[in-house]
Amino acid sequence: MKKTLIALAVLGAAAGVAHAQSNVTIYGIVDTGFIKESGSDIKMGENVNNRIGFRGVEDLGSGQKATFELEKRFELADGTLKESNGYKADGKTTDWDGAANVGLKGDNWGAVRLGRVNELTTESIRKFDP
Repeated sequence: MKKTLIALAVLGAAAGVAHAQSNVTIYGIVDTGFIKESGSDIKMGENVNNRIGFRGVEDLGSGQKATFELEKRFELADGTLKESNGYKADGKTTDWDGAANVGLKGDNWGAVRLGRVNELTTESIRKFDP
């Protein structure tokens, strides 16, 4: 009985130690419209690629944070992978087209990301886009 009580006390004390703040954001763009070109019928089209993305931050303590980002670009009509973006020269598709990275961020030293990141214009304009 004493061993069970001690084990429960140790487990209860350790449960509060590994508590961290995490944040996951789901975002995306759905863009569609009508396009009328001279000499052709009206068709559906887009201005920017449709996408869904997942971005997360995990607080590691001492001002350090782990980050990740995954983005998938797709055709709005049927959900298939965008041909212009997702197909490589050898015909194989990529699972995550767009941003696909992990990284570390610090309050005192900035951030380091490994993997595929978006273009500089996408990264900077996104902060101002409502």
